[in-house]
Amino acid sequence: MKLLIMLLLSALLGVTLAAAYSRTEAESPLEAEARIFMDMFEAGFKEFNVGMSAEYWKFYTRGDPGRTDTYEKIQSEILSDPQTFARLTGWRGKITDPLLARRVELLYRTFAMAQVTSQEKIYTLQNSLQKVQINFRSTYQGRPATQNELTNILRYEKDRQSRKDAWLSRNQVGNEMAPELTRLIRLRNEAARKLGYASFYSMSLELGEIDEAWLFQSLAELERLSQAPYGKWQERVKRQIDVARLEPWDAQYDYDDVQGKVKAYFPKQQILPRLRSTYRSIGLDVDQMPIQVDDEERPGKSQHAFSFSIDVPTDIRILANADDGFASYRTMFHEMGHAVYSASIRQPSYLLQEAASPCFTEGIGQFFPMFLEEQPWLTGTAGIPADLAKDFMKRTKEDAAYGIRFHLVMLHFEREAYRNPDQNLTQLWWAMNEKYLGMPQHPEVDSWASIIHFTSHPAYYQNYLLADMIAAQLMHHLRRDQGPVLDNARTGEFLKTQVFSKGASVPWAQLLADTTSEPLNLKYYVEDKLGPPPLAETETRARQRPTSSR
Repeated sequence: MKLLIMLLLSALLGVTLAAAYSRTEAESPLEAEARIFMDMFEAGFKEFNVGMSAEYWKFYTRGDPGRTDTYEKIQSEILSDPQTFARLTGWRGKITDPLLARRVELLYRTFAMAQVTSQEKIYTLQNSLQKVQINFRSTYQGRPATQNELTNILRYEKDRQSRKDAWLSRNQVGNEMAPELTRLIRLRNEAARKLGYASFYSMSLELGEIDEAWLFQSLAELERLSQAPYGKWQERVKRQIDVARLEPWDAQYDYDDVQGKVKAYFPKQQILPRLRSTYRSIGLDVDQMPIQVDDEERPGKSQHAFSFSIDVPTDIRILANADDGFASYRTMFHEMGHAVYSASIRQPSYLLQEAASPCFTEGIGQFFPMFLEEQPWLTGTAGIPADLAKDFMKRTKEDAAYGIRFHLVMLHFEREAYRNPDQNLTQLWWAMNEKYLGMPQHPEVDSWASIIHFTSHPAYYQNYLLADMIAAQLMHHLRRDQGPVLDNARTGEFLKTQVFSKGASVPWAQLLADTTSEPLNLKYYVEDKLGPPPLAETETRARQRPTSSR
């Protein structure tokens, strides 16, 4: 089967062979071999992945898995080929051409991760859990309810018991998924340890070019810096809703009605028109880009939001479920950030036509919703009265401490889950909630298993924290260098030429340092979320170190 697949790839790629030979005359035999192989493999792998991505688009938008299992099986055959993996391992560190070396490194990391994720028993179990998650519909007070409806109840419903019912309803899928998701975590971990890694979590961070020690040092710093603001947030909410202790169903509640007041200014019919106008104001005309949007709720469609890079840079698609309110605007601005990034990559080969890394593309996604929290956009584009806009921005800043503490829960939970997947993961989840959020434990509810990332994007959530850091640093750099960022075409020009076009041609930490003139710095994120840090040492203690290569 493997031989057949490689022959099919070679047939697709044969037309590139003569061109590859012509470029290798002055190269060493090793470099010439690597270039010819990479040219051939990438062209065929692109054709395969375009088909696979299109099949997953149908799965997520219609609920029908179609041929996804077949694609997964073939991908497993391709990426588990030991001869190719050995060849890539042998080429690492021996190629002088920077772009060719980067292509080899990216493919090596893809193959290394696939030694775990492309095992049939792992991807089959993951796909079966994804089918459950996509097709599951919660029941609220005896009737079916969508995720958008449950979110609105948790945010706006004054009756606390009704909020609790909505919270329990939203986590019903977790109780169904927890046993098999626990088994999936164990399988991933066993495979990673056989490859010499401490855990699948450590493996994922290293292959994602993230220094694990630095990451958790930064989390310790965030825990310290957010403790007092979070304590103030807790006391404020408890006072507003008159309770002695907050519960999980209180965390999103619009306790002072500020979100309820601004909701009328965020109708779902205006999401795309306002998005187009905002992006156009910074020199990014999404109507001139090959981006398709599916934002209507319907049965069988995933209730989450994703950007699908079907064929970079010519076919990009966004799945969303539009709703009234600020949160839906933020989601769409985020997903469009991914899409515009992918549509603006200008690189000569398939592997370089990816984002610099998952955390970097999430950083671009987080950059654009920052406009929604600024007064010029709130009063100008959304038409919110100035006093209400000011209250909304104040509330957003106050709520940021909860978001930071939730990151602490997620990241510490997942790391510990992979360090010891034989422990009771539901007990671990609630212990982390009590430690970092001060929430009571509810061990009868497997709420962790309802979080889609643990199934479909394992060891991924740290990318959202890094994303906020990247977005804050990019925004700081632009404001320092060009002044206004919104309503300034220079913003889009900078992003397209200095960031987006580079694709994956350089490691993400280097790309950020090159474009902002300094390594990733926790300082800007802390200032954006919590205000100026009390200690100047935060700036030096929180700089990103590149991870070492295996």
